Amino acid sequence: MSDTLTQTPSSASPQWLVITKPFHQFVEGEDESAKQAAINKLFEGLVGSEHNDAAVEALSSSDFVPDNDILVLFSSKPTALVRRAISEMRKLAAPAPEAVASVPTMRQGVSLLPQVPNDESFLELLKTGGVFKFGEAEAVSAVRVLMVQGLNLNGVEQRVLGLIEARAEELDEAVPQIFYDLDKASRRKTYADVLSALDISSQVVTEARRRKALESLGGLFDDLANVHQVVDGWNQSWVETMSNPGLMMTQIANAFSGGGGAGAMPTMLEAPDPGPVLASAESFRGGLNRSFSGTRIPVVRALAAEALATVQFLENPSVISATGAGSKEELYKKLGLQVGADMVRAERAAVQYLLALLHIEKVDPQQLPVYISSLAQLGKTLPWGLLQGAASGTAQKTSPHQVRSQRGGGSPLDR
Repeated sequence: MSDTLTQTPSSASPQWLVITKPFHQFVEGEDESAKQAAINKLFEGLVGSEHNDAAVEALSSSDFVPDNDILVLFSSKPTALVRRAISEMRKLAAPAPEAVASVPTMRQGVSLLPQVPNDESFLELLKTGGVFKFGEAEAVSAVRVLMVQGLNLNGVEQRVLGLIEARAEELDEAVPQIFYDLDKASRRKTYADVLSALDISSQVVTEARRRKALESLGGLFDDLANVHQVVDGWNQSWVETMSNPGLMMTQIANAFSGGGGAGAMPTMLEAPDPGPVLASAESFRGGLNRSFSGTRIPVVRALAAEALATVQFLENPSVISATGAGSKEELYKKLGLQVGADMVRAERAAVQYLLALLHIEKVDPQQLPVYISSLAQLGKTLPWGLLQGAASGTAQKTSPHQVRSQRGGGSPLDR
């Protein structure tokens, strides 16, 4: 039998590699890739040179490729052994719906990741739970606070009131009623309802505690980027394994050596050890938890509620109209705020990434490889420089877990 080809085509369907595995016994040598190449060449006369799903369907069906056609190809081998190999091939090609259904596909991977709460859900989340344990509310709050703080919105309400008053004077008119309503509202602590729901006085949110809370969160996106390096490295290792014909054949052979059958196919290739990813995520969670020591849980929740109220204030149609702006984008321009859709996407993706790390330890081991791979893909969409730049304006010190990374700039005010 010809053994001139030495590598398995990388475009071969994984199922093709599985169903042709029983015929490797008829090829001399130890190199599994060379054996597969020889088998591929042999079957070309029956199914062609494209070893795709169509070839799998044709070869595995006795209607398309009768047993006798295969027996002719291996006429120099014991007939009984060839017939057994044919039978095994057809069994491997048979669908195993129950086994397949229990394993997530890459398409389902994104749906495994936690969903990002909208503004209404987030506000309710801030009003629930205790203040003695770090949780999802704090994770989402941390991202939102840093993104909004990166815009330097201190005193933005007064700046907007100034625009309204200036426009009224320009038109020789009295300021509209909304001016007084906004002036009164701006003097009220916007986070009072959140802290009241937690049975905590607003007095706990002092300027000193604000500064300490922001400093403790300053390295959040640096830390997140460091975790992503581990996640991305794990994913690259898995991708390289799947694109290496020799490794593919070895792992497929191992998967079926115990008679596992086609039910093992969805997890066809053994994923790398998730230990480093889980350890990195655990270290990240521990560091973030330390960032919320002392009174920082209620303080950060208050800052998040305040940030949300500021966003809603700037998006209020009555406010926009009273300043003379034709849209919220024009108002942002009047205020000198650099806001874009990329900042909105960055905030949402960062929140989802952070929540995914909080949940990763609870993921079913069978789903974990797809979960991590989906996390890696999400991380590739994150503008890390923009995120780290948003935080750089709030922290003069590193976070409790001491990280290093690059800096950039950004914000989320465009819901």
